[in-house]
Amino acid sequence: MTHSQNWTDENNSPVCADESPFTVWTNWDASQRDLFVLDFSGNLILHQNVSIGLPDDLEQIVLNLTQESVAIDVEINPNVFKLYQNYPNPFNPKTWIRFDLFEDSEVKINIYDVLGRSIRLLLDSHQVAGQNSVQWNGKDEFDQTVSSGVYIYHLQVGKSKSMKKMLLIN
Repeated sequence: MTHSQNWTDENNSPVCADESPFTVWTNWDASQRDLFVLDFSGNLILHQNVSIGLPDDLEQIVLNLTQESVAIDVEINPNVFKLYQNYPNPFNPKTWIRFDLFEDSEVKINIYDVLGRSIRLLLDSHQVAGQNSVQWNGKDEFDQTVSSGVYIYHLQVGKSKSMKKMLLIN
């Protein structure tokens, strides 16, 4: 179920529309000057009034919250490949995703948002054994820049999979 919430400024002019699968949006006491951070399950992990501006350490706050509340580093069958943490992380606007293959393989790398929606198919091709890397420019399938937030990169080599999280800050 998706709930639409239209945010307005002091003149009742629309400033943005939020499409959220979480019905709790209607229950939060919030204004357009509030900052919300959700975990992967949609649980509220931070609600902070930012009427006087964003905190100087916002990047570190988000990093700490996501590292504490999200365990996403998963590897199955590490004898097929190794996936490394993207670099830089956090990033703006580009980051490198590096992986090692122990044999020539068909490789797919997908980028997902925290709700599991596919953002971009980054790689879908035959890759040679050894060190490999691909760059993501923070854009979706339609070449539109995506918003700041936590994203998941998912590597599939044959039936083996691995994924890690990364943080884009625009």
